[in-house]
Amino acid sequence: MKTNDFKHPVFQYIIYCIDGLEYGQDTEKMTIPEKLQFVLNTFRNEKRYEIVRIGEYEAFKDWLMGLPSSINIDYMNYKIIQLAKLWKSIPDNATEKQEKKILTNWFNFITMKFFMLCKKHKVN
Repeated sequence: MKTNDFKHPVFQYIIYCIDGLEYGQDTEKMTIPEKLQFVLNTFRNEKRYEIVRIGEYEAFKDWLMGLPSSINIDYMNYKIIQLAKLWKSIPDNATEKQEKKILTNWFNFITMKFFMLCKKHKVN
């Protein structure tokens, strides 16, 4: 399954990772667009200067790498590799080179898919 297909598990994974508890937000009761807007608003409030300096996409990727509490994306290499294998992005017997490619592109991949979700749900 191509990762541009909204049936791909990465999209559900991103929605699942959204957590507003630290911000007093009950994301469990939010719709998908509300969850996406919550993350986008939190990001924009926290990284306003970076967005102006390097652009929204790059600033969002950097923000994810800082492990924000509003979206709990996996960051440990072994968990990322487990997800890639589960999603059939790499084979179960992946080479070190295949694994390294997944790890190198992880935050870029999640960023791209997050903004695809925002576009689909008309969140901006």
